[in-house]
Amino acid sequence: MDISNNITEDEKTGALKLVKSKEKREVTEDSQESAVRRGVIRFLVVIVDCSAVMNQRDMRPTRLGVVEQVVSSLIDNFFDQNPISQLALVELRDGRAEKISELSGNARHHKAKLEERLKAKRSLGGGQPSIRAGLELAGSMLEIQASYGTREVLMVYGSLSTCDRGDVFQTVGRLSSLGVRV
Repeated sequence: MDISNNITEDEKTGALKLVKSKEKREVTEDSQESAVRRGVIRFLVVIVDCSAVMNQRDMRPTRLGVVEQVVSSLIDNFFDQNPISQLALVELRDGRAEKISELSGNARHHKAKLEERLKAKRSLGGGQPSIRAGLELAGSMLEIQASYGTREVLMVYGSLSTCDRGDVFQTVGRLSSLGVRV
């Protein structure tokens, strides 16, 4: 039983009165379905720009060094707040997207893989990034995940341009139709 408050106007004096009324709430199939809690498990793909632009020293030590620290902190915070969720890392370099780590719930593994990949390729020229390639790879990783969790893509991007072979907006639309938040 729900008790709801209604405000009514007294006809004689014009004063407002607070009237409590009891209403019986019916439980229907729709309300039972809405009781299913979505978003408890999150599937997140973090796309990191590892292009040549990220080697600039306008931040200390470089943009890529700052991104490494920020993404490492993000991984720690993500798993503190979402202990049963999964995360994957993808890098953008030379117009391609490559997996750094697969979807998993191991924060130490992700941080070690990120540090290993960035240290190995930091001195090399990274070319230009491709947003579309990163979104396509993230979409292929997320479309096979269960629908009871939220599927998300987070892009850490420092370049002013992208080298794509197609329309990025079509890719974003396709991901949205799959239920992926970009």
